[in-house]
Amino acid sequence: MDHFSGIDSIPSLPKSTALNDGRSHEADGFPDFMRRSALIVISLLIVALPLHGASSSTSGRQSLVGDACEGKSFEWLFVYTHAIFTIDLGTEDDQSGEWIWSEEASAFAEAWVNGSHAPGLRKAVDELVGGFTEVTGDQDANDSYLGSDEIEFITGAGPECLSRVETRVAVTPSWSDGEEWNNITWVQPTTQEPDTIVVIEENGVPAGPDGVYGTEDDPDELQPCTQQSKNNCWEYPTDARYDEEDIYLNMTGKMEWRGLNDASSFTMLLNGTPNATYVINIPQIPNLGDDESLELVYWKVHDSIAGFSEATEPTTTVMEDGRTRVTIDMVPGVWELRFDTGSEVTWSDGAPLNTTIFHTYPGNEITLADAVETSSWFAGSINMLNAQCSTPAGWSATLDLDDGFKVTIPTSASEPAEVTCSASDTSGERTWLVGPLFTASINGDSIAVVSNAPDGRTWDIQYALGSSTERKTSWKVVSAEPIDTTGSSRGTHSIWFDVQGPSDALIWPSSFASDLTYNVANKAPTVEQVTAAWDSKTVTLTIQINDPEGSEVTIKPYIGDTPYTAKRGTNVIGIDIDLSDLVLEENVTVRLEICDDENSCITHDQVVDASHLTIIAGESGSITTDDVSKVLEDSAEEGVPAPGLFAVLMGFACALIAIQHRERSERKD
Repeated sequence: MDHFSGIDSIPSLPKSTALNDGRSHEADGFPDFMRRSALIVISLLIVALPLHGASSSTSGRQSLVGDACEGKSFEWLFVYTHAIFTIDLGTEDDQSGEWIWSEEASAFAEAWVNGSHAPGLRKAVDELVGGFTEVTGDQDANDSYLGSDEIEFITGAGPECLSRVETRVAVTPSWSDGEEWNNITWVQPTTQEPDTIVVIEENGVPAGPDGVYGTEDDPDELQPCTQQSKNNCWEYPTDARYDEEDIYLNMTGKMEWRGLNDASSFTMLLNGTPNATYVINIPQIPNLGDDESLELVYWKVHDSIAGFSEATEPTTTVMEDGRTRVTIDMVPGVWELRFDTGSEVTWSDGAPLNTTIFHTYPGNEITLADAVETSSWFAGSINMLNAQCSTPAGWSATLDLDDGFKVTIPTSASEPAEVTCSASDTSGERTWLVGPLFTASINGDSIAVVSNAPDGRTWDIQYALGSSTERKTSWKVVSAEPIDTTGSSRGTHSIWFDVQGPSDALIWPSSFASDLTYNVANKAPTVEQVTAAWDSKTVTLTIQINDPEGSEVTIKPYIGDTPYTAKRGTNVIGIDIDLSDLVLEENVTVRLEICDDENSCITHDQVVDASHLTIIAGESGSITTDDVSKVLEDSAEEGVPAPGLFAVLMGFACALIAIQHRERSERKD
């Protein structure tokens, strides 16, 4: 196969370019950290050309590689001497050629593996394919030569691999350090649209300047594959001495994101890697005023790694097509880039209306809405937000994109009070009611709630039992009934509250752990239902039990003082009792002792109808088919669950044997 026909030259960086990471480079030119995963190879040696003569196991290969790439980060997969990543936000109009702002993007990446890194990479690929011999059937893999067929195996699933890695790129209204932000994803290739990701590898197995194997310009070390059955297969040594043939890779891919409602102010996040340049092209923002333009108003590198050079300020230029280009020389860390058009900050449709009530207990600093929520309260240049809040004396309130809406109220506060905030000097004010919407107490086994809501507004409150940090059980409506402890373990639990309200009530929804606690005492289990089924002289009791704490119970059955085998379980427990050794009367009473893990016990007597066995075992001296039929008919008429025909026949057979045995004994006497 000719991988490189039509390729005139291979881009390369100067030989002096090296990873500036302070790590040592081993003799083979392939540092240990570059061996950290075989996945590196999967992403580095990828090609979009058709696989002529490819194996029928393509789907299996894609599954192997795709599963291995799932959830990995882009920078984990790509190890390179240098790379350039270009991200075009928006969509290019097919008719006008203009770029339009949209929640779409495209990426173009190119990477170079130069000098001593190249043979190290070839060696890793050769070893990797050798580990897949059962899949590939390739017997000359892992032989210190990288063959074009080995590349073919790896490259076939390249797009599948890349489509399943994390991009580690995000566009978001605002961001706080530690917040989840990975919201840009690859558009997955499909049968209808297979080219959402296209990847190309060049010179993994060098064919010379003309790109054709087996010609005079091939490197001297290039040779036909050892396995003679392979057609047009060529291989190149992986020895570290052969470091003159650089490897070049590139990729194009479609992206999409979500969650940005206002393009006039947003934050972009990038995961920085060493020896990489990022180029971001941003289309013109819609509905800009005459005096507005997109600006990079703030940048910062979070979680930077020691030992690398200091980050330098990104550069911005305006392109001929009107887009803003941002160029970044990367260092490791999370890059936060805030963009803004300089438009006025205003309240958005998502902001709480005037007189909205926020519940909070007095005496504590509490965040009533986090940074993600508050970012949706504003429109315009929110990266330039300078919100101000006024409160009653002794109260405090702050509103920003780092901590959200946070308040502190004095312990003397007994009802909501007015807190007024503005988004900017021109946004106008919003006045909200903040404070204890209700007070709650524990009265015996019930929760008592007193409303402090003004204006007679209605609202809903639910409770749950849990730890101080995590609710453990489902929400239940607060009522005059005793506290529902179903599913709660024995011990002390925090009381959680969930506050909601109809839309016209203007109640800000919240869930929180109160300072109330409730001690759940252990309660004995109860019996819900018991059913019996017979098989000859073995009765199976199916016992439906309920333990309020949800723990396992132990059931010990007795007939008189005779114990039978105990069983443990929850909800429904089956017990088999063999009564062959008993002289059966019409009814059998089974005493069930049922205990939970806290040794709280109950006793339940279950009367089991055994009349069918009394009839069968009757000493009539003879047993006929008519007798069998009559037992079945009588059982049906009386509403008694009839035993199966097999069980009845077995009962008659046993009785017959017993009678015959008795008659033989009498004759002997």
